[in-house]
Amino acid sequence: MGWFPSVAWVNLLGCEEVADISSNLTELRSMPSLHTLTLPASCTEREVDAGALYGLSTLTELRFCEMREYDDEGELVEEAGEWALDLSRLTSLSSLALEDCPTLKDEQMEAASKLTGLTEINLGGCRNVTTEGLRAIKTLTSLSMLHLRFCTNVATDRYMKATDSSSGPQTNTPASHTQQQQQKQAALPWRRKGCAQ
Repeated sequence: MGWFPSVAWVNLLGCEEVADISSNLTELRSMPSLHTLTLPASCTEREVDAGALYGLSTLTELRFCEMREYDDEGELVEEAGEWALDLSRLTSLSSLALEDCPTLKDEQMEAASKLTGLTEINLGGCRNVTTEGLRAIKTLTSLSMLHLRFCTNVATDRYMKATDSSSGPQTNTPASHTQQQQQKQAALPWRRKGCAQ
């Protein structure tokens, strides 16, 4: 990978084998211009991948996208593993996308609160994050964009009151529960294919 000193963005979606991802992440350390990395969400569940990620000191944007298969009701066809990534160690990040990560819970949001340079967080489709998880990141004073699309366990009105909406981050959420359910159903075929570009 050192052959590409000017490459700024690498997308490793589709590299699902543990050995493939880990060896690629280790190689990425030799790319001095790398600032954006896109990985399958399953990397958050494997210690070996998480360890390789911590050495990528030039990263400013990290995107995890769900690549698992969903059924027609939007439920996972296969069970997800346990979260293994310590978000607090990714201190160079300004943008973090955790789209459709079924293992992301409120405890990980506490770790994310240590990333004081974050200006954007995408939690779209993270059904196990609740309003309490959002309360943990209200200390991120640089946060200007917070994506909560299909976060069905988040009460955004309570979150906005807790963070003072006049100075809190801009949120991206559906206006009502009915609209949320309609958008969820419409998005199912897309979600089987992976995350948004």
